[in-house]
Amino acid sequence: MTTWLVTGCSTGLGRSLAEGVIGAGHNAVVTARDVAKVADLADGAPERVLALSLDVTNPDHVTSATRQAEERFGSIDVLVNNAGYGYRAAVEEGDDAEVRALFETHFFGTVAMIKAVLPGMRERRGGAIVNISSIGAQLTPVGSGYYSAAKAAIEGMSGALRGELAPLGISVTVVEPGAFCTDFAGRSLIQSATVIDDYAATAGRRRKENDTPPRPVPRSSRPSNRRSRPDFCSSAPTPWPRIATSRTRGRARSGSGKSSPAPPISTPEPSAREPRIASLPRRRLFSSVERHTRSLAIKGD
Repeated sequence: MTTWLVTGCSTGLGRSLAEGVIGAGHNAVVTARDVAKVADLADGAPERVLALSLDVTNPDHVTSATRQAEERFGSIDVLVNNAGYGYRAAVEEGDDAEVRALFETHFFGTVAMIKAVLPGMRERRGGAIVNISSIGAQLTPVGSGYYSAAKAAIEGMSGALRGELAPLGISVTVVEPGAFCTDFAGRSLIQSATVIDDYAATAGRRRKENDTPPRPVPRSSRPSNRRSRPDFCSSAPTPWPRIATSRTRGRARSGSGKSSPAPPISTPEPSAREPRIASLPRRRLFSSVERHTRSLAIKGD
């Protein structure tokens, strides 16, 4: 049994990951800025689940959450840095204070959590750090320049971190999700107050008032061949994305365009760049992350 600490568990991917961790029988430290939003996750297995209030931009919160997790379960074996939110604006439209706040959460919050758990992982010579990035770091869509930059910063840091920690038995993995049925484009998305007409045909089309979010596909309308389409919001057939390794440079590729099942995750060669997991259906994200981290550096099971 391993202990996972997941940030940003109130909704979306973070909550799905937390539910996967709990369902698999692991110890789980589930966190959110408002602990009431994750308290229900601990109700079913209070002996294995610790719900905590955590704002990753608050150093006192980071220190306290890490200490309480280690006191309760003895160690943190897997850290999942998931806390974050979206930001839409043309680069010229971006508000300086909002952009700095975005980086404080995504990049500096991730770094703070990593620094908090590393002393224990180094002492045990084992552990896994999973940083949730975005396919946007690779695609850099218009209107998401600052969000993509924050995620790209996480990926650049993670690459160096992986090289530093590999000799110590600690793995680092970057996950680049694509489209999922979450509230990312609603509650978890903010945008600049400044609107410049010259960007109406580019970044402007992705503002909340203009962007039409994908709708969930009714189960009755889904194809009988479930492997031909990922189980997330979609209006057209989408091939299974492939697991990104150093050979694909982190991009989700669909090959010839024919639908095919996602291949299993394999441990990269020691000389490879940091492993990445390309976009996967949300229901499979936890199992993929679990297999990957377990194959790399989780000790003491």
